[in-house]
Amino acid sequence: MANTCMYGMTVDGEPRDIETLASYLKGEQERKLFGVRSDETYYGNHHGLHVINGGCKNTVERSMLGTEYSYYHDADDKTPYTTLEQLSKELNLRIDVQGVEEFRERFIINKGVIEYEAD
Repeated sequence: MANTCMYGMTVDGEPRDIETLASYLKGEQERKLFGVRSDETYYGNHHGLHVINGGCKNTVERSMLGTEYSYYHDADDKTPYTTLEQLSKELNLRIDVQGVEEFRERFIINKGVIEYEAD
């Protein structure tokens, strides 16, 4: 597996909630996402299309989700961390995230539920 994965996501929801999600990915909130490179996170809103791009360690699934293959799942103390599923539920968001490294992966998370995953 690669050491770095580039990701891109489009997010649907209230603009202030999407901005809150972006602040988590930028490392500006108390809880963090494992493996997200906060200094490589960029957020833009172009005519209502909310896009967040950046880098993470390994894969999107390993760095951002709470699946059995994730850093979050492996952590003994989960208190200082969060996942895209948790944030999607808390902020009432639909997140379509794609990662590119040695292979492509895609997850659609709607209000806390992974509705689609492909790799």
